[in-house]
Amino acid sequence: MDVSIWVVILLVLLSGAVAAVGDWLGRKLGKKRLRFGKLRPKHTAIVTTFIAGMLITALTIVILSLMSEPVRKWLTEGARIQQQLQETRGDLSAAQTQLDAGRKDIAGVRAELKTEREKLTAEQAKVVQATKLAEGMRADAAAMRSQVNALEVRVKASADRLEGLQAEYQRVDEELKTRLGNIEQYRKLQDELFAENNRLLEENDKLSNDITKLQRQIEDLNKEVEGAQQAQTIANASFVTEKQRIEADRQKALADLRDAESELSTARKLLSDVQRAAALFRNDASRARFNKLIYSRGDELARLPVRSMLSQAEARNYLLAVMELASRDAVSRGAAELQNSNIAVGFLAFTTNDGTTVTQEIQFQQAVDEITAKQTDQLIVVRTLTNAFEGDSIAIDVEAFPNSVVYNLGDFIIETRIDGRKGVQGVTEALVNFIGDQLRERAVKDGMVPAIGRQPELGEVTQEQIQQIVSDIVVTERTIVVRFHAAKETRAGDTLTLDIRLR
Repeated sequence: MDVSIWVVILLVLLSGAVAAVGDWLGRKLGKKRLRFGKLRPKHTAIVTTFIAGMLITALTIVILSLMSEPVRKWLTEGARIQQQLQETRGDLSAAQTQLDAGRKDIAGVRAELKTEREKLTAEQAKVVQATKLAEGMRADAAAMRSQVNALEVRVKASADRLEGLQAEYQRVDEELKTRLGNIEQYRKLQDELFAENNRLLEENDKLSNDITKLQRQIEDLNKEVEGAQQAQTIANASFVTEKQRIEADRQKALADLRDAESELSTARKLLSDVQRAAALFRNDASRARFNKLIYSRGDELARLPVRSMLSQAEARNYLLAVMELASRDAVSRGAAELQNSNIAVGFLAFTTNDGTTVTQEIQFQQAVDEITAKQTDQLIVVRTLTNAFEGDSIAIDVEAFPNSVVYNLGDFIIETRIDGRKGVQGVTEALVNFIGDQLRERAVKDGMVPAIGRQPELGEVTQEQIQQIVSDIVVTERTIVVRFHAAKETRAGDTLTLDIRLR
């Protein structure tokens, strides 16, 4: 039972006891008629009864405090407990307010739950509809499989057709080589013309007629070259159409096509440079060429990077070393060594229009002077001076280029945008064409020295890299910016290594 109830009971009992004792004591003192000071006996009895009641009540409270700890706390800490009780009531009121808010939140959640259940019912209906749609799509997929099978048959037919086009391309290539042989024969005729011109200067009219005749021959040769070019263009157009379907053969075909175009461009340049070349080859073009062409004019034989500030002796040693490298390459392709020498390449002596003879030794010394005491590192490049055929020794030209750093690691080179929605074939063609044309042009413009006539001329991107980049672009189905950066520090004569980034 609660302590406060016991206290009330005791107080009630005490009140009765006080009343009884007071009454007994009053009657007792009244009979004795005691006086206290000037008080009358009646008043003395009242005061004595009052004091006795106070003492009994105080004694009762003391006894209760000693017997009960709750009573002691109630007496000593009653005010603080009352304050805590008020605070507790305030907390209870706040808790009640929070409880009411929580109840309102629960009601809102129940309403939302009801709404979500309705949405779930609607979604379940959509799932049923989607299931039906999926069944229809499965039927469409079966139809597409049939179409894929038909496309595979068409691809096989295209592959067979491509083989025929490759054979046609080979035939055109052989015809082009024949035309180049005709051009060499023309060069022989041009040399004979100059010799006749030197010997018969007084027969100007006859020489004019011969020149007119030769010009007609040039026109005929130009027509033959144009015919070969048209045939090449037709074969190339057909090949480009088919290469979109047969990606695996595309790279080789593009390389062959670029070689053919390079040879045709070389032939045209030969026709325009006959006047200048005649003075160089007047003593070495006395027989027609019927052997296999192993180098075109301007093809690179070898290259060698050298440091700056070379002495004359060091420059000579380096020049001899790079000529030895060029000779090894020439011999490996079928060139013959020079007479009384174990080297297959050398400078070609010639006589200028004013009668001055430029010997091999003079040209060698000029090349040495060109690379001596340069302030920057140099790149020595040995190139063919004319077309070279199997069994010939090779006439060379030596050039020196600054071999400074063109790109540092991570340097930006060029970028392009490629639409991933064009599919694998379209993206591959755009990427390869950009690398072969614009990227090469930018690298050469920035100072890179291409290895003309060799593959790769500057550097190369592997088939695996191209396939990975094409896959990354196609999967986005949007236009992607393709950025080309240098993968390492690159000098003018180094192989260009690319770091290709997409964004």
